[in-house]
Amino acid sequence: MKSDDKLILKYEGGQTDRHVIDAIRFGESLKGVGKLYSSVAHLLFTGELLQPRAKPLVRVEASESGSGCYEIGVLLSTVGAHSDLFLSQNMDVYKWLISKMVGFIHNDATGRGDAKKVADEIIKASKENPEVSQILAQGAIDNQKALIEILSRVALDNRGPLKSLVAPVGPDCKSLQQFEGGLLTTEADADAIRSKKELTVGDIQDYVCEQITGLDVSTGLCKLKIKDIEGIVNGKISDPVLELPHNVYSTALDMHTKIIITAKPHLQLDQIKKLYISNALPHYQE
Repeated sequence: MKSDDKLILKYEGGQTDRHVIDAIRFGESLKGVGKLYSSVAHLLFTGELLQPRAKPLVRVEASESGSGCYEIGVLLSTVGAHSDLFLSQNMDVYKWLISKMVGFIHNDATGRGDAKKVADEIIKASKENPEVSQILAQGAIDNQKALIEILSRVALDNRGPLKSLVAPVGPDCKSLQQFEGGLLTTEADADAIRSKKELTVGDIQDYVCEQITGLDVSTGLCKLKIKDIEGIVNGKISDPVLELPHNVYSTALDMHTKIIITAKPHLQLDQIKKLYISNALPHYQE
């Protein structure tokens, strides 16, 4: 199998900058990717959802790590008497379809899934690419209605493996890249995936922080008073400048000054529940 057949997972930031990662959480992540990718690949190869305790037709294997970061390659192969020929000849198409389905599973768990949009994109590709059309036809998922239904079901079936996959994000690394950067999981995404609550991860934007009322520099956890938002908002700062003395956050805490923060929100019923802060600047009055 060619090296470019690999699906690459790249763990970045945090402890992985020192080329280490918690072994238990890394093992859980590999277990999650094995279950998630094999489930999606089995669906594409057979047109059937993988049933509990059933053996998947497509096996997921971990390959060697890359240098300079915590990176692992993932290879797909068929099991038993089934030939790898069709899989290997159409690997680019399978990788693209897997990326679309895994991306939907991820976005569905973070409140941003749009099954119709993904189904329409796949159907459009099938009309332009005979290999895509052939793969969808063999699984009887070559129409919008069937695709929307199967996307919703495969997302529900794979919440557990997805939680396992993102286990290192937050405790060990700041983000996880899949599909050559096509799918990025940040700590805000990972916490939403792990949460028992139905949370939506909003778009990154700027907020006026009128006051930081509490701050733990070791964990980045903080309490914030945000302009136009009632009450105190929980926050988590991932900005590396927090480790520096007299940084913008600790100064704002000590001096009770306003700052402009760049953050991704956790939303529940359109209400901000937590802000994941990646940057901040002093607030200058006009």
